[in-house]
Amino acid sequence: MNKLKGIIPVAIILVAIFLIMGGCYRQIDPGEVGIRTFFGKITSQSLAEGLHLYWPIGGNIIVYDVKQQRMNCTTEVFTKDIQTAKIQFAINYSLDREKVAELHQTVGSSFEQKLIEPAVMNAVKDVIGQWEADSLIAKREEAAKLIFSTLNQVLEKYAIQISAVNIMDISYSDAFEKAVEEKQVAMQNAIKAKNITDQKTEEGKQLVIMAEAEAKSMTTRAEALEKNKDLVLYEAVQKWDGKLPVYLMGDVVPLLNLSTPKQERTTSPLRQRNETREGVAK
Repeated sequence: MNKLKGIIPVAIILVAIFLIMGGCYRQIDPGEVGIRTFFGKITSQSLAEGLHLYWPIGGNIIVYDVKQQRMNCTTEVFTKDIQTAKIQFAINYSLDREKVAELHQTVGSSFEQKLIEPAVMNAVKDVIGQWEADSLIAKREEAAKLIFSTLNQVLEKYAIQISAVNIMDISYSDAFEKAVEEKQVAMQNAIKAKNITDQKTEEGKQLVIMAEAEAKSMTTRAEALEKNKDLVLYEAVQKWDGKLPVYLMGDVVPLLNLSTPKQERTTSPLRQRNETREGVAK
């Protein structure tokens, strides 16, 4: 009995040495989760950080990284107007640690190649096909949001959580990009020409308004003159500089015919001055 008690500790030490020497342990780091299996059957799931042992025969510990990961992709898809677009994008995702065992059972450790990549390619193909090539670049952010929404609907049931989708570059063939550039130049020239036309049209409208105002003013003045004949004399006096124009022969040119109807005729200072000169001459 005493011999047996001495053998048991030795046996435990030997087994421990055998396990360690045989590599039957696995270190799980922070941001990882482990699944212990025995002949392929899950015996423990969601193993936390630390050192874990497993049976040397038929046992195993499979470790999954549950930190956020980034997958860079490049693919060629068709736009709505059948142009080939080369899309470079990145997907940020992480695994739900509580559902890693289910993911392991349904998909396996190669879930990225079997599940994420096909889902991403299908989502990109479906979303990019909604826009024509020349408008896709301007709609890049909207396209990324649609891809993000589509992927989450497909992958969330597999314990895969998409956190971001970023479209980094969209490129087309050289011929198409040249055609787009020429179209943009033509559009800018058209906008410039339209602005010039609008400016000329506005200037024409202003001229018409000024002409109409001037015509209305002249009509008003003519009507006023028709009603009051003395207004002509009044305006002439207002503009007169006090000097009388003369002919080369010395005769005085009368400023205006200042005669008024007989019943209202009065002698103006200018006429009195001329009559005085005539009397002296006689």
